[in-house]
Amino acid sequence: MMTIKEFSQKSGLPPSTLRYYEANGLLVPNARLDNGYRVYTESQIEEARLINSLRQAGVSISHIVEFLSATASKREKLLHEWRREVATKLLSIQVANQFLNGFEMEKNRVHLINWETSVYIAWFSVKVPRGIMPFRHAIKEKLQKLQDMKINILSGSYVRVDDVIGGELIGDVGFIVMEKNAQKLYPLDENIKVEHYPATLFVSMEIAAEGRLSCKPIYHQIKKFGFEPNGKQLLRYMPDHNDSYLLMVPVVQIK
Repeated sequence: MMTIKEFSQKSGLPPSTLRYYEANGLLVPNARLDNGYRVYTESQIEEARLINSLRQAGVSISHIVEFLSATASKREKLLHEWRREVATKLLSIQVANQFLNGFEMEKNRVHLINWETSVYIAWFSVKVPRGIMPFRHAIKEKLQKLQDMKINILSGSYVRVDDVIGGELIGDVGFIVMEKNAQKLYPLDENIKVEHYPATLFVSMEIAAEGRLSCKPIYHQIKKFGFEPNGKQLLRYMPDHNDSYLLMVPVVQIK
């Protein structure tokens, strides 16, 4: 049996940290002496080091409590979730670093947009003639269709361009909908594709509507920041903006 001072020396953790872990139900002393002194056992050293390591890795107190009482399979599931969260943070920090290093106050046109959680997007396949803001009429038409179906959209109108054939553009127009509405759409209309889109960090630029979809100059500027696309670009048509749209290039997608 060891006093808190002895246990601190052996575990490498200061007494204040051990008291904090005890107060939060993480590491309870093996016993209390009549004089109130805490005593620990040799077997608790490894547990103390594990708890401290998880805290240093950014795991919350509540999650550590859950981890310590979990089965082996549950522990593996929690570890998988924590690894995923850390990987996401690392990618986000890398993107932030690239953005700040490439930022020039007077010349900057590149911005970051973060979808922190996954969303449901209802997509309609369309074919439209080329021109200025070519998808605007299709967006209005499909939005009205959703409204007729009593489906509310959450934000914005989005476009994916699949191909250009002659004077026509082939692609999809989409709207973010609530999960409960996404589930209702499947039986209502088989021509609507509902996609569960992952949490995503986008690099975006506002593009003037010029009747053409050549984005090579834009991609060149994005790559100057060190970004690499990680998925298909989206075009966001903004309400009351008839002369521009947002080009959104995914650079980090969280599956």
